[in-house]
Amino acid sequence: MNQRLELNFVKTDGANARISLPNPDTSLEAEAVQTAMESMIATDVFAPGGVALAAAQSARIVTTEITELDFEA
Repeated sequence: MNQRLELNFVKTDGANARISLPNPDTSLEAEAVQTAMESMIATDVFAPGGVALAAAQSARIVTTEITELDFEA
């Protein structure tokens, strides 16, 4: 099972941007994530496509489970 933290932002041009981080701490609290996202915006750490982040939109932990199906090709 794989997990990732997805941070969703609105950029200054109105487009959306997503930053995904693998293997997040599942005990993260919403307030701490929001504070970190706001810090990322304030310090201009990321500028996807050369466009600055403007607002924190949402965050979520996504869990993916992969089941291989074996068969002869």
